[in-house]
Amino acid sequence: MTTELVHFDAARRELALASNIDEIKILRDKAEALRQYIRQQGASLEMQNQCAEIKLRAERKAGEMIKDDPDIRQGGSKFHDVTLNDYGITNLQSHRWQLEASVPEPILEQHIAEVKAKGEELTSIGVQRLAARLQRKEYIDQTLSMPTNKYRTIIIDPPWPIQKIEREVAITQQQMDYQTWDLDRIRDLPLPADDNCHLYLWTTQRYLPSSFSILQAWGFAYIFTMVWHKNGGFQPFNLPQYNCEFCLFGKKGDLPFLDTKDFFTCFNGGRREHSRKPIEFYELIKRVSPEPRIEIFSREKYDGFDQYGDETNRFENS
Repeated sequence: MTTELVHFDAARRELALASNIDEIKILRDKAEALRQYIRQQGASLEMQNQCAEIKLRAERKAGEMIKDDPDIRQGGSKFHDVTLNDYGITNLQSHRWQLEASVPEPILEQHIAEVKAKGEELTSIGVQRLAARLQRKEYIDQTLSMPTNKYRTIIIDPPWPIQKIEREVAITQQQMDYQTWDLDRIRDLPLPADDNCHLYLWTTQRYLPSSFSILQAWGFAYIFTMVWHKNGGFQPFNLPQYNCEFCLFGKKGDLPFLDTKDFFTCFNGGRREHSRKPIEFYELIKRVSPEPRIEIFSREKYDGFDQYGDETNRFENS
């Protein structure tokens, strides 16, 4: 190993001066080899992350060069394969490094700082997933707009920022299998609510406390909590099984229920795919809350409900 790579600042300077992909690739490979070596020797996570950061920044710089070089990025052509092989870079590495390079510098710096502050491992795949999330967010922002109609009944199951354990799997597998939002973004969502409106807000065990303030921020008064009793559920270590979900009911203005017969705050319903709510719930809401109705972040069409979201046909063939 070169002494430059042992010293973090020197390695960053060397990388900044690198002017071709060969030099960058050599630095990247040395940083990765050193990271693996010191990890086997039981070095601190801080030292491992220093090497990982050099590796990551080298991959980004190589990704930028590949993207900007018309001779290299002849995607799918024989010339493209030969050129990459000459650099010792596979097509998959080329794709992933260009993905890393697509993350804006301020967002990358924030990501690196947050990972270090949390005492977590800095990985290339973490940045690749960040890039995939940013691209998906951009797509959603560009293609989706909140309906202009006003609704008297709204069901919403926000994309809560639920985390999955990071593994070396497909980079398009994000925290969950859909785009998640942070709490501020959920709180700032402008709902298409009529002045008199019923709101059903689905939430999780973890975000139940936050849901009350979010409901209030949307301009609704909290009235009661509905509980869906499921036939099974996830059981965290050393905790009871989570075999229920919560749905907060809020009201804006003065809008009575259509019917309150056999209208219970606790109901049973069969468990289905993650985030897919029971049919019994929709039948109940159709009976007690008035039209027009909409489901925000809908993933399945139900009669009597308009839809909003980027996965409205997710369960169409299920």
